Amino acid sequence: IFGVLLILVLCVVISEIAEGGISSKALAMLGVLSAVNAALRPLGAGTAGIETVFFVLVLAGRVYGPGFGFTLGCTSLFASALITGGVGPWMPYQMFGCAFVGMLAGLLPRATGRREVMMLAVYGSLSGYLYGFLLNLSFWPFSLDPNSSIAYLPGLPFTE
Repeated sequence: IFGVLLILVLCVVISEIAEGGISSKALAMLGVLSAVNAALRPLGAGTAGIETVFFVLVLAGRVYGPGFGFTLGCTSLFASALITGGVGPWMPYQMFGCAFVGMLAGLLPRATGRREVMMLAVYGSLSGYLYGFLLNLSFWPFSLDPNSSIAYLPGLPFTE
């Protein structure tokens, strides 16, 4: 999954550069924001339910567009995992989840003033909860005792 994700990120960056979506200034900003997000992640760490990574990610995706937001989500989490030693089987899922949070922030409808602030606040809250929910589903059913009623059992239909 990680290898496919890296190829996907490279394809997004190359296509954004080719289309003019990411200029040299935006590419430099991508590097700076990735470093800032990587440094902010250990400071926030979900304290009181607030994750600082999403704050920068949602705003940058909104300002620079969906391709930039997708790339920033991947590069931020990758750099952060290298800094904190959080490299593991969960990392591609985290990168992909943050990539979609940044991309969807860039795809939100245009608004101005207080309406835009409220829209971004609601989006940030909902995407944070959805991110956490989906990442929990990526591992907890597989890490439980198979005799548990909420564990994953191969061969069962989806409804069970």
